[in-house]
Amino acid sequence: MKKTTLIGLLFVIFLLNGCADTPPSTQENSESETVSSTQICDIFTDETINELIGSPFRTEPMEELDSRTGGCKFINTEDEAINARNFNIIARITEDEPTAMSEYTRATSVWRNGNMSQKKTSDIENTGTEAFWAYGSETTQLITYENEALVILTLGHLHDDEAILLEKSKTAALQTLNSLQ
Repeated sequence: MKKTTLIGLLFVIFLLNGCADTPPSTQENSESETVSSTQICDIFTDETINELIGSPFRTEPMEELDSRTGGCKFINTEDEAINARNFNIIARITEDEPTAMSEYTRATSVWRNGNMSQKKTSDIENTGTEAFWAYGSETTQLITYENEALVILTLGHLHDDEAILLEKSKTAALQTLNSLQ
């Protein structure tokens, strides 16, 4: 439900904010290491979003989390708000690949321990260095990383067949990873 999606997003934000090895004031960011929410929103064409959640839809950049992390949410405006089809993405450029792998491991461990929900989970291939799929009837998440880039997609109230939803999610994740390289 909407509450589950919100809890998942808040958890991801909490997780990502706690991952820096050095205080933000001492981190140096080059232009290539900067990610903005607007940049993440601009990755996806209207056609891609229509394919995922239908139309009409609203695009909302997420609050800037830090200079290395951006996010965007796409919400179908035809649906009742509490059950609106939605697609949310958070993308982060970490300091290096070992840090991306560590953050990936942290993010997926919540699903892997099985205590948070009754979702069907699996590792998936051909999407970044590693990728993880947590499928549920109301919310689904794909988490992946490649090089220094970490991507977390959360999909809500999409009632596509799981295999179709997985392929659509993999495509969106790869688009994001490619844009961050």
